[in-house]
Amino acid sequence: MNAVIPKQLTDQPLWRRLVVPKITLCHLDGTPILGEVDFSIIGDFLLAQQCQLCGKRINSPRGSAVVMARPADFARGLINEPAQHPWCADYSIQVCPMLSGRLDQYRTNPRSQREWCGDLRCHCADWGPLEMWLRAGQPADPWYSVTFPMADYRVDIITLSGGAVMTGVSLTYPRNPRIRLVTPGEPGADDLALIARFGLPDPAQTP
Repeated sequence: MNAVIPKQLTDQPLWRRLVVPKITLCHLDGTPILGEVDFSIIGDFLLAQQCQLCGKRINSPRGSAVVMARPADFARGLINEPAQHPWCADYSIQVCPMLSGRLDQYRTNPRSQREWCGDLRCHCADWGPLEMWLRAGQPADPWYSVTFPMADYRVDIITLSGGAVMTGVSLTYPRNPRIRLVTPGEPGADDLALIARFGLPDPAQTP
């Protein structure tokens, strides 16, 4: 995928002509596993209000932040990935296979499990968060972009069933977010119920 790189991102490192998101999981030698997240650094990005793509702060009170969310994220009330600058979000939508709609299901064998580097000092053999495996092979989710003023940026912590704790950007605090359908995905009955419950744009109405 050859997308035009915004001028704000021309100072960022590239991998196979793509800007590498700063939250990307990487091998010890720096080789990125595009599409997979290093969750060990997410908390720092959230609290510092850093953009997940370029790593720079989204620190203008009059500026806007963008998060990408699925119907299930609206039900939880937060998204467990950092926000992005609007121009970074636009670029992500163009190049990400899921956000662009080029994939109709999640990979059955995640890249982090296919691309062991062989370096015994690297922890790649231990990669594979539970959520990644739960999604493996499942139909693609509908994705929405949620744009809101940085003045409404809040980090929330919730407790999931089973006692696990999740930290992320609040989807309930922004007062008048602009919600746009990015890709319709392959919504199931649960997704459609949540879409109706939260009044989200209907994937079936996509031109």
